[in-house]
Amino acid sequence: MSDWNEVRRLQAELERVQSASTAFRLSEVNCVEIVKKLTELKLISLLYTTDGKEFIVQEHLEKEIRNEIEANKGRIEVIELQQILNVDINHINRGVDNIVRYDESFERIPGEVITSSYKVALCTEINEMLLQNGFVSLSDLSSTFSLPLYFITKCVEDSLSTLINGQLDKSGSGLLYTESYVSRHRSRLRGLFSAMTQPTPIPALVTEGKYHERLFHSTLNELISSGDLSGSVHGRGMRAIFIPAVYSQMQNQWVDRFLDDNGYLEYDALVRMGIESPQVYIKTRYKDRTGDLMMLKSCCIGQSVISEIEANVEDTVVSQSQWIDIMSVLPSPCTDEDGELLLQRLYSNEERFLISETILSHQDFVRNCLDIFKSLIEEKAAKAAATSGSFLRQVSQESKKDGGAVGGGGGGKKGGKGKKGKAKRDEGDDSWEIIFMSKEKIAETILEKFEQTPQSFAETISNLLYRPLQERFESEARSMLAQRAEGEAGSQRKRHSELQERLQQLWNRLRLFEKGIEVFEGDTKVQLSKYLLHTICTDLTNQLLRYIAQDYKITVPEDEGAFNKERTKLVGKLPDAVRKLAQAVNSSLSEKEVAVFVSSFEALCDTESCGVMLKKLDKKKEKQVIINHVEELKANLKDEQDPAMSLHLVTLLLFQAHTGCLLHVPGRLIPRVISLLRSHMTSNDFAILDTYQSLVVLDLKKSTASQSEGEGDENEDKSKLEIDSNLFEEEAESIDQSKEKVSESSDDKGGVPVGDAPAAGGSIREQLDLKMGQLKDLVFNLKK
Repeated sequence: MSDWNEVRRLQAELERVQSASTAFRLSEVNCVEIVKKLTELKLISLLYTTDGKEFIVQEHLEKEIRNEIEANKGRIEVIELQQILNVDINHINRGVDNIVRYDESFERIPGEVITSSYKVALCTEINEMLLQNGFVSLSDLSSTFSLPLYFITKCVEDSLSTLINGQLDKSGSGLLYTESYVSRHRSRLRGLFSAMTQPTPIPALVTEGKYHERLFHSTLNELISSGDLSGSVHGRGMRAIFIPAVYSQMQNQWVDRFLDDNGYLEYDALVRMGIESPQVYIKTRYKDRTGDLMMLKSCCIGQSVISEIEANVEDTVVSQSQWIDIMSVLPSPCTDEDGELLLQRLYSNEERFLISETILSHQDFVRNCLDIFKSLIEEKAAKAAATSGSFLRQVSQESKKDGGAVGGGGGGKKGGKGKKGKAKRDEGDDSWEIIFMSKEKIAETILEKFEQTPQSFAETISNLLYRPLQERFESEARSMLAQRAEGEAGSQRKRHSELQERLQQLWNRLRLFEKGIEVFEGDTKVQLSKYLLHTICTDLTNQLLRYIAQDYKITVPEDEGAFNKERTKLVGKLPDAVRKLAQAVNSSLSEKEVAVFVSSFEALCDTESCGVMLKKLDKKKEKQVIINHVEELKANLKDEQDPAMSLHLVTLLLFQAHTGCLLHVPGRLIPRVISLLRSHMTSNDFAILDTYQSLVVLDLKKSTASQSEGEGDENEDKSKLEIDSNLFEEEAESIDQSKEKVSESSDDKGGVPVGDAPAAGGSIREQLDLKMGQLKDLVFNLKK
């Protein structure tokens, strides 16, 4: 009864609560705030779902994770748990880690969780596959079950002899097989390889017999190691070859017999017999006979061949033969490289021999070859002594540096090695201007003397003889040059004295002409300076450079025009002592002022290589030079018949008479000089000169017209005056302007008109003769 009373009491209490006022009920918001506050006070720990509508405790989450793993047969992906439980992946990972840490039946692999029950099922399935196929590959199992290889390997190793009835391959090939399968495999291989009598490629056997490659190789190695098979495996992978022991024995017997009978072994022949590394094979096979064998590039030779070579070399020395080609003694398979290597090994340390590739010669033969060139040395040294002064200075300087004359001996004991016999100077040394004979020419001379000599050997000897022959040639040339130098000393002084006299004469006139230029101004002065630079200054420069070039035995063109074109190149060939000064003189010829040339030319003359002293003119000498020059002009004027040239000479004489200065002027500038003379001459005298100039211009125009019509030959007057046909009108215009100015001046002063047009009577030539007579009387009657 008491129980029923209790039930009724509780029922009444429930009814009272249900009928009570809602003022004591909590809203959803209040509940959330209370939960949040409890969480902040760390009184409870809750995990929210990804949508935030629910929360769960960690213990319950781990319980649900266990349930899901069991529901999926002991294996599930972690990402799948997150989707099922609707909880953040970080909470899932933390729950999985807690389960694995405290429960050994669970195991975590990358991205998944696995139980021990799943591993048992996995091993059971693997065992069924193994019994069915006889072998399985762990890598294939990893792909089949989508599990890491290390996990599959660990499961298999832990389950061997319990859940899995098989064994793993000890070679680490990752094969799992049954004992019965291995026994059958071993038996098949033993029978297959026991029947072989010659080398057989292993890859072909694997493919044909459908063997598992990894198990094939591991089993074959075990059979060979245990002695069940007699043979060996050479190479790896697709190049692996099985060589039976019986074949190796026959092979060794053939090699031994061939070496004993022929004294050598060819590497290619051993390769054709199946020996992959012939040199290694020979060293291993004959390790006790290494002192009797010599390994070359293409073959190995024995002591019998070496003894034969040494005997032939000694016969060559005794019989004083010129040389021996070692290839004639070596076995036929040997190459030139083998012969060269053999000679280097046998005779490289013997100084009495010269080695050139496959040819060996005694050093006496090389020294005897020097005598072939004795007459050629004397002939060319005599020619050098007669033609090359620069060579004389060069060898003299080298002799001083070396402490005396260079000997004419050989090129060392072992010139063939290219080291001890090497001279101090190379063939391409630019400091030596004269080469006795090129190496190619030396080789040709040797081949002419010894016709059977190989080309390569002749070139080697030429390389050895080049420096000794050059030194003998230089020594012989020094001796001849010393004798010639004594005879040349006198002629050199005479040549220098003549140069001094010629340069001084030109120099005196240059300085006087330079004073005459100072009378003019502006463009006329510049034009006269340039003309003086292109004529007198150029002549001075050419004469001095020819002298210097001859002193240094530098060939120069005889023609003056060609010399002017080559002058810059010539200056570049001069020695350092004068090159810079000569370049300055050459450059000054292109300037506008004569003063630049004067200073640079004086500096060049003062050098030791020239030794020319240019003396300054005093008043007395200057007067005498002017008198002589005027007399020369008058003498030329007396004999001159050409009107244009006569005008040129008259103008120069009048200029000197009225200014006291000499002038060097081109024909095209004569009108400007005449214009200057207007202010220095009387009206009547200038009228005669001006009229003659007009007649000359008319005569030149007429001559030009006749030439254009094909009625005359080329006019020499034009070249003498250097007047271009284009300048005729310019000169006529200049004359007309002069006439107008003089006429105006004459009218103003009441004087006689100047520069009237030529008289109508008589031809131009007759008028020219008349006026020329008047001008000559005027010039010859001038006071000195």
